[in-house]
Amino acid sequence: MNPKQTKIKTTGNPIIRNLLIIAGFVSLILGIIGVVLPLLPTTPFILVSAAAFARSSKKFHAWLYKNRFFAKLLIDYQERKGLALRYKIYILIMLWLTITATAILFTDSIIVRLILFFIAIAVTVHISKFKTLKT
Repeated sequence: MNPKQTKIKTTGNPIIRNLLIIAGFVSLILGIIGVVLPLLPTTPFILVSAAAFARSSKKFHAWLYKNRFFAKLLIDYQERKGLALRYKIYILIMLWLTITATAILFTDSIIVRLILFFIAIAVTVHISKFKTLKT
């Protein structure tokens, strides 16, 4: 789907709009860092950037969809065509590594750990439902 065809309406509230633009760029930067730093998963951050830009700036949203590094991933995800096997594997490995590390190293609360693992299971199911594309 072309970003110009996106049916999401941008917010009219300038405060929310600016917060979403900031969130979009922070997420984009984290995604770019994740390309070279395996601890950060690139794909979810890029998807968050696209969602934030879709609600805040048509210009930034279109720019992200034209980016030679991220456009294919975004279009494949948005159109629900699927994800390449390498993206699926990478997403799931990084998801489980970061959730497990967070649960073990940063919290002693059983409830927080259960919530983290529930989120990981839900994301795993969501990603697994996508058709696997050949690259």
